[in-house]
Amino acid sequence: MKFGGYVTSFILFLSIGSAELCAQFLMGLKPIKSTCHDVERLFGGQHCGRRHVEFKNKDERVSVTYTVDKCDQLFGKRWNLPPGTVVRIGRYFQYPVELGTLGISFEESDFERRDSDIIDHAFFHKKSGDLVLSMYEGRLVDIIEYFPSLTDEDKFVCDDRSEPNR
Repeated sequence: MKFGGYVTSFILFLSIGSAELCAQFLMGLKPIKSTCHDVERLFGGQHCGRRHVEFKNKDERVSVTYTVDKCDQLFGKRWNLPPGTVVRIGRYFQYPVELGTLGISFEESDFERRDSDIIDHAFFHKKSGDLVLSMYEGRLVDIIEYFPSLTDEDKFVCDDRSEPNR
């Protein structure tokens, strides 16, 4: 049964096709606001109870990370969220895609640039904390990662006194 769900998810994602179409398909998913049930509705299959799922097509790989427990440790934070809440969505392109085709508003002043060791490559971290772009030549994107905003972090991160439910 589980295997059938994964095959269905994979076939559905393969049918999505291009990066632009996939972006439209993923538009409804948002860290903190979406759950594993939302991902199941979009991609089919059974994802609840898992930490991480991936979907691939010929152009890209999409990765979704969920909480599993209350005060779950993910990405350097302890998230006070119900199990199955989306905390990260990553899009990894087979080949870099022009930033202008992705529908992302990019004002360099809204981002902190972090150079990498690769020539003409940098990571752009949105100052609101909810978006990271990996770019070549300031216009070709190979990775997009969506995270909770800093405002959401303030609301949904466990304090040191919180105990995880295990």
